[in-house]
Amino acid sequence: MGEEIFLNHVLNPRNVGLLDDANVVIQAGDLECDDKLIFFIRIEDDVLRDIQFLIEGCETTVAISSIVTELVMGQPLDAVLNISAKSIADALNGLPVEKVHCSAMAASAMHAAVRQYRATIKGEASSSIHNYEHYRIMAQVLNQPLAQVYSSSYDL
Repeated sequence: MGEEIFLNHVLNPRNVGLLDDANVVIQAGDLECDDKLIFFIRIEDDVLRDIQFLIEGCETTVAISSIVTELVMGQPLDAVLNISAKSIADALNGLPVEKVHCSAMAASAMHAAVRQYRATIKGEASSSIHNYEHYRIMAQVLNQPLAQVYSSSYDL
């Protein structure tokens, strides 16, 4: 594993926090290791313009969430759909086999964000829940400012 890149993302995670103008919120949780993360995403003109995250999890999930924000920010949605557990692990110069499920959860979260956004009629809100073998993802498209639908009193 590329310790330098990994440790840099653990000690200095990028894009942490709430994104006030988010129009998509993705919550993901790993049922086996209790990792939980929330991605706040702003999509405009079929491009992922901005992304922030909050997390409760291990160092690997912190590093993965941080690197994912760098991989997807500014990317067209079709490129976001091409992100994979392997491309995330490769960006960190590898992950131990027992931690690949963390990158799979993050990739699935990005895919759920794009699919939910594209499936939602402009100006409307929607949500869906996706169950996988070891994790669960809830995707929400918002039709009002984040502050009106999300309270920091429920932060992780």
